[in-house]
This record gives sequence, C-alpha cells and structure tokens, in this order.
Amino acid sequence: MPKGRRLSLKEQCQILSLRQAGHSNKAIAEQLGRSRRCIDGFVKNPAAYGQAHGGGRPLKLTRAGHRLIARLVSNSTMSANQIRARLSLNVSTSTVLRAVRRQIFLRREGMKLAPRLTRSHREARLEFAREIFFKKLEKGESFDSF
Repeated sequence: MPKGRRLSLKEQCQILSLRQAGHSNKAIAEQLGRSRRCIDGFVKNPAAYGQAHGGGRPLKLTRAGHRLIARLVSNSTMSANQIRARLSLNVSTSTVLRAVRRQIFLRREGMKLAPRLTRSHREARLEFAREIFFKKLEKGESFDSF
C-alpha cells in the first residue's frame, strides 16, 4: 500500500524528460522530492503507472443491487430473506443485511400504532358480516370461504 500521494501528470512528464536527458533515478528523486522507489516504479513501466488493481475479494452485489435493496427496504417490513427472494439475488442473507446497514439514509423505526376500534366501528363490522351471512343463506351457498 502506498504511503504517499500518486505522481501528478506534471511530475510524470518531468520524470520522463529528465530520464531522456540522462539523469539517474536517484537524482530525479532528489530534484522532485520523491522517494527513489517511487521513481523506479514509474520509470519501469510508465504506461501502467496507477493502473494496478487494489486487490481484495470482488463484491457480490453491484451498485445497482445495493440501490434495489435500499428502494425495497425503505418503506417495508420485509425480512432480509424475503428481500433476497423478491429480488432473486444470488447472495446470502447476511450480505443483504450488510447492504441495508450500509445505507446511511435508512434508519430503523417502530411502526405507528393504529387507532383502536370504537364501538361504532365494531357494530358496523358486525352488521356487514350479518348482511353477508344472510345473503349467502338466502342463496343457499356454502360457508366454506369463512
């Protein structure tokens, strides 16, 4: 892992021109105030400078996958397993949970309580059920659907 900042485009051009002028890597390093190892690495292959892969395991979820999860989770009570199944993701449940935790704009919040049924609501529900019951009774239908 590099300890300093990368060479700027200006510094890269200076190194190449000083090399063509016949300066040593040590002299170039002293002139630019950079380490000799930095100059050595650049001079060895200038075209590939800064192109090396940082390493590490490749991510299972793409950025689009993270956005899909965030969109689905933002206003739902779905579990991580349900989210994974709904989006047909080929990742573990813990990966889905990590993706949810990574979203800074999402926060866990308890559901708001619904108002309790009043006496008039209960009576209206009972009246509705009676109407359905008597209509089915008159038609001779079965009550299997209840």
